[in-house]
Amino acid sequence: MRYIKKALSYFCICMMPLSIYTPQPDTAKTRVALFGGSGHYALIARGCSDEEIVHKKSIPFTEFGGSVDQKVYKNIRLGFKAQTTRDLKETSHLDENHKRVYTYSGRRGFIFSPFLSISFKYAGLGLSGNYTTNSLKVGEYTEDFKPHDRFGGGYLRLGPPSFYFRYSVFYDYPLYLNGMSTFGFGSNRIRNLNVWLGITSGEYDGSGFLLKGVYRMSRMLELNMTLRLGQSNGIRENAFGAGITFLMP
Repeated sequence: MRYIKKALSYFCICMMPLSIYTPQPDTAKTRVALFGGSGHYALIARGCSDEEIVHKKSIPFTEFGGSVDQKVYKNIRLGFKAQTTRDLKETSHLDENHKRVYTYSGRRGFIFSPFLSISFKYAGLGLSGNYTTNSLKVGEYTEDFKPHDRFGGGYLRLGPPSFYFRYSVFYDYPLYLNGMSTFGFGSNRIRNLNVWLGITSGEYDGSGFLLKGVYRMSRMLELNMTLRLGQSNGIRENAFGAGITFLMP
């Protein structure tokens, strides 16, 4: 956690001297986004104590999806997000020597979410509903959501776009890449660039560092990039993703 705290400190310091850039107001009535990502998370079986590691495995994943949202009234938007995810499912059994044997098979899941967002200058709020065909591991050791579960999500932003705090739960897609829960600080003080730096957890065994950037290429096009760095019990939990958003007047 030490390097994450240092990264957050450096981010805040670097943003202070920059001249404030006020972006053009959000005039896009419709947004259409495509995104994808890949990485690894740790699947760890523990014994009676947290320190007792019975079994651990690095699980690769890939995910692709998209979203569409529409401005329905001034600063209110309604939309829909969906993604497909591919990773490994773990099963185990006892062999003839009563030793537990672990096997892995590919699995493909689907997650979708209708959402509502309201944005003001000094605050923003989003609410979503989610449905998953796969189990989702929210905590470090348990799968909190089973296949075909329905659950809510959302985000809260405090502060103007020039420097703000943002917290989200089950809201940012792709869901594996971003993590089930994120919090951190963002800024758009650099022209045409919005940068966010924070901490993420969920699906991954441990928490990690998350860096996100949105670059406004033109009035009708945005480029999105996300990097996740972390590790748990010697297993790297890193991921990278990118996306593109079309802005339609």
